Amino acid sequence: MFKVRQLLGKYYLISSAILSARQLPIGKPSSMATTGHGSAATLPPLTTTMISADQFSLAYVTAPDDTVAKQIASKLVADQLAACVNIVPGITSVYRWKGNVETDSEVMMIIKTRTDRINELTELVKANHPYEVFELISVPIQNGNPDYLKWLDESIPKKIATN
Repeated sequence: MFKVRQLLGKYYLISSAILSARQLPIGKPSSMATTGHGSAATLPPLTTTMISADQFSLAYVTAPDDTVAKQIASKLVADQLAACVNIVPGITSVYRWKGNVETDSEVMMIIKTRTDRINELTELVKANHPYEVFELISVPIQNGNPDYLKWLDESIPKKIATN
């Protein structure tokens, strides 16, 4: 069932069956306005492609400085293993290394990628990172802006299955 509702001077066709809204074409279709019902055929088809957030992850990688982080980030984006890498300066890391408590200034890379590309991403970081043991941890994205998720989907190719 479809109903016409007016909000802030614009008319919307509301479908209770799919719980979505679409602005009507300019003008007020008299058959829909007077009855409150109408045919979906009077509008262009509703096309909403939802991208599932759970196919993407955030990977966190620390680096000793901005230069190293930018080099790794550029390679990740160029190789389409990441859509975007944020480089956060000025973090302090306190950690245990070879029996001693260490404190160092580092930068943090926040990498947006596909979950099924984490292994490839890890290999690229390993080949380009100066640390003996580098940090790379990832967490799945549970939800997000649909437009941003669509951009992620378009920016990082899906992993090609190999047998």
